Amino acid sequence: MVTIRIADYIAINYQIAIALVTLLFLTHKKVTMMIEFKRAFNALAFVIIIFTSENTLAGNSMGLVTDVLAGADSPFFFSAGSHQSKPSCSTQGDHWAIDTATPGGKAMQATILTAYALKKKISISGKGVCDIWGDRESVGYLVIVE
Repeated sequence: MVTIRIADYIAINYQIAIALVTLLFLTHKKVTMMIEFKRAFNALAFVIIIFTSENTLAGNSMGLVTDVLAGADSPFFFSAGSHQSKPSCSTQGDHWAIDTATPGGKAMQATILTAYALKKKISISGKGVCDIWGDRESVGYLVIVE
């Protein structure tokens, strides 16, 4: 027959109780960390979707510069190849718009006119919005490719 003293019984139960509390604490900490990870992952996924969705709605084209239109008090309009993946606001065929009142717009206009004069192709990426002229996509950037 095995006899256990009361003091030993209490010590064993005390150690088991400590182990259970430690296990519960670690499990709680792990669950809390998993919840925080899930929140961080969801926030990151949201940011990625927001920043990539604009790019998927932005148009692009590549080709020779055609249909150049410039006025004294208006933006600079042009076409260069087939305008693909354009936003719904861009309803005027393959045309693009540039605000020539800004330094960046003036630089893009000079690049376009240079490509036009040299009969070089340009590659255009849009902003996905028609904020310069209501029915033409605004140019984000462009490059002479030939």
